[in-house]
Amino acid sequence: MIECNALCKAVEKEVGMKPTAPSHFKKIAEQIEERTKEHISYSTLMRLWGAMKGVEPRRVTLDILAHFLGYMSYDDFVAHQPVADETERSERSASLQNPVAPEAIESQITSETIEAPITPNASPSKSSWMKQVAWAAVAAVVVLVGGVFLYKLLSAPPAPVYVTDLSQLSNTKQYIIHTRHDMRGLLGVLGRHLGTTFTSAQQNRCEAASPFAILFYEGSYYLFSVEDSRFINVGVHEDDAPLAKGDPNDCSLDIHQEADSCFVIDFKNCTTVCSLNINSVYGPFVTDYGTINRMFDDGNLFMFEEVGDFDPTEAIRMLQDRDQEYKAALKTITEGRYRIHAEDSQVRRFYLRADGYLTETPTDSCIFTIQQTDSTTHGDPKYRVPAWRIFYEAGEGADVRNITFECPHLDNEAYVPGYGRLCTVALGNHVVQEKVLFLGDNGCYAIRSTNLATEAWGCGLYWAVYDFNSDGRLQADYNAEKAYVWKLEKITD
Repeated sequence: MIECNALCKAVEKEVGMKPTAPSHFKKIAEQIEERTKEHISYSTLMRLWGAMKGVEPRRVTLDILAHFLGYMSYDDFVAHQPVADETERSERSASLQNPVAPEAIESQITSETIEAPITPNASPSKSSWMKQVAWAAVAAVVVLVGGVFLYKLLSAPPAPVYVTDLSQLSNTKQYIIHTRHDMRGLLGVLGRHLGTTFTSAQQNRCEAASPFAILFYEGSYYLFSVEDSRFINVGVHEDDAPLAKGDPNDCSLDIHQEADSCFVIDFKNCTTVCSLNINSVYGPFVTDYGTINRMFDDGNLFMFEEVGDFDPTEAIRMLQDRDQEYKAALKTITEGRYRIHAEDSQVRRFYLRADGYLTETPTDSCIFTIQQTDSTTHGDPKYRVPAWRIFYEAGEGADVRNITFECPHLDNEAYVPGYGRLCTVALGNHVVQEKVLFLGDNGCYAIRSTNLATEAWGCGLYWAVYDFNSDGRLQADYNAEKAYVWKLEKITD
């Protein structure tokens, strides 16, 4: 088979060498198997090259070599070769007639695989053996020490990254909030409350810190709990547990830098600046103490450690939805005289009266005056500006009475709904007149009972309606969530 010589030469050209030793043939066999995934022994290649005595090569051997060269079969390879000349025929004939002597092959194998024969009775000396053991021990210690160092290096937590300038705060990052030097712990969320890991705190102490997003939106900062998707309202009085709630209206904050990597968290709309503080009694609380002693108490200063990424889409949507409902109410309400009513499932109207009850028969006592206001009541922080006053004014010839609808039992921390009316007389010193209205998609308004930026004394409650007796008659009361149930009828005559 004259073409076998051409096939061998083509393989030599492909691998870039002319095999003369068994190791060469082994390397060629490995390359062939790696490329074609077909096995061929190096001894078969040696017989094909004439380096060992043997029979004519099998057809499958020739096909494998042809596959290695990129041909479909040995016949495909032959079909693409030029007709061999007489010289090539003579060279092939000579190689087949004068193969390499087996003794030479065996000598080559021995010289390549056995570098130094071992004398059967030879054994290393004792001193040589001890040196080898010593060097092995040294190598083992080096490897062990290096492995421990590498493990500590790879497993060590990365150094914390703190915000050093207010401009570095990002809506797309999560933060752990530390007190300065962790002197009074880290901030966390404890149920619906803001907590601290400060072990000496008697109230609002939590086991671990929580991640927060610090969102900047339309000129204000908002603290958003990543774990429970709520905005944080940190309260405004020393005895108030800071609250986490879904409605972000009264959660706007100012953040000021007071020292390197240290910041103060203030309320946006306080008449007197009130700051978030942490102490051993209340844990997190709010007071104006921090405005005087910011630089002298590490419990008044906070550090923001960046701990991961945050997708602000949903939180920003909550802020935007809040603004849309609030702004829609501002656009649709004008100052004047109104009747305020709710409707049951049968579209029966129940009108609010001056005494806080609902009636199906509208009278003069159901006429209220609504006025827009942006004033601050008794210096308390405002919830939204502008807001509205809703009050009843007696008619001509009667005693003039301005009755405002306030929170229930303003001086009581606990409120239990079920009285069936809205309070028209404010108790104590907290006379609150401003209210905030939101216009829902159903065309009805939600009415927040005060404009105080706190939930103390139930000031964050909303006017609502209930069917307490299951008789179909609606009664007025309060709810912690927005109740889009009220309609306003403006009186034009």
